[in-house]
Amino acid sequence: MDLKISQPAHRYHSYTSFTFNYRKWNSIGRVTRYVEDGPVTAFHRDAMAYLFPFPELRWAWATDIAFCDEARRNHHNVGIVDYTAIEHLKPAGHDYPVREATAEARAFLSRRSLQPDRQDLFRDTEILRHIGNGCLTYDVMM
Repeated sequence: MDLKISQPAHRYHSYTSFTFNYRKWNSIGRVTRYVEDGPVTAFHRDAMAYLFPFPELRWAWATDIAFCDEARRNHHNVGIVDYTAIEHLKPAGHDYPVREATAEARAFLSRRSLQPDRQDLFRDTEILRHIGNGCLTYDVMM
């Protein structure tokens, strides 16, 4: 799938900010337009040139949107690996002030002139269904 930024899917009983990140059955992985920046995110070395240094933010909310935007600008795929799923044990913001994190995220996105469209951001563009006998089976979405 040539993913440059990826995350494992969330199990169905996991706390997640978006249901989009839940594991899809009969899928090994998906090319998406968005990857969450935690609790686990994988970065390919090709993405390091535009990811570092990380923005200096207290809670780092919305860095995922900026990272995915940079990946798109560099023609890099981002995606979710459904084959391996994780479980968030507590909701995001459980241990810190969500209102402050949200305000910081909005200011960060504004400085970068990013106004993500949720309809476009939270959709799959390809789903990898099968690997076998040297063949890959994809569903391509438009």
